[in-house]
Amino acid sequence: MSIVHYAPSIALLGLALMGPATSLAQFDPAKVWVEPTPVAARFPDPQVRYTTPGFREGRTDFASHAEVLSFLSELERQSPHVRVESLGRSQQGRDLVAAVLSEQGRFEASRPTVMIIGNQHGNEPAGGEAVLVLAQQFSSGPSRELLKRVNLVLVPRGNPDGAERFARFTANGIDINRDHLHLRTPEARALAAATLRYRPQAVLDLHEFTVGARWVDKFNAVVKYDGLLQPATVGNLDPDIAASAQKDYVDNIQDAFTRAGLQGYKFHTTPANNVSDHTVWMGGFNPIPVVTSAGCVRL
Repeated sequence: MSIVHYAPSIALLGLALMGPATSLAQFDPAKVWVEPTPVAARFPDPQVRYTTPGFREGRTDFASHAEVLSFLSELERQSPHVRVESLGRSQQGRDLVAAVLSEQGRFEASRPTVMIIGNQHGNEPAGGEAVLVLAQQFSSGPSRELLKRVNLVLVPRGNPDGAERFARFTANGIDINRDHLHLRTPEARALAAATLRYRPQAVLDLHEFTVGARWVDKFNAVVKYDGLLQPATVGNLDPDIAASAQKDYVDNIQDAFTRAGLQGYKFHTTPANNVSDHTVWMGGFNPIPVVTSAGCVRL
């Protein structure tokens, strides 16, 4: 199994979802960092339109848990290729669900399986909304042809409680993205059980990264990339799987970015609470500090 961590830009999502609507989660559009004009010009809004809950016309907030479940239920009703399954319950009793997409609803173990997880961090909704878009696109229309060759297991909300509160952690304060070895949370255990059940050949874990905020405070700069990529780095990962994740997945995704006119780079971050600490490190379970300010655009 190969695991790839992909982080889309939080600033771009914030722009995509701006508009008048009622607040559903603990998110305040007024607190969204406003891009300076030169930065906004460098990253124009993409010329695409989606009809998933968070992208509907007039939204200023992200999808509620009820909206996510309702959206998937409607997809299941409309398409014979979609089956919505409960993977378990969150600590506050919310359903942790997966949309399983396969040709005519027949999950064939002989086909490769791809598992995509969003919103493990509850305040990073872009990945969850992307999972809903994928579920919609592959449930019908030309994209549905992929299901003749591949099974999809799509988990829009790995952390339902955090997503509803727009909070990074699970209800008991544990970061689920750091809990896939210890399995201290029911959410991590549910994802582990689903992984063992469906045995995916590839897992994509979708996150967001900060483009302003700490980078502006420390370096008077913003991150210039459209996406950051990282193969899995957990301590118990087989070296051959790690090599395959880099060569067969990350490198190919990077090439796809380039062909699309986008810029991708290795995932990296910097401490949020210490302005004087200019250390930048690779993200992951075993972070390796490197002192650099690469990947920034000077304001």
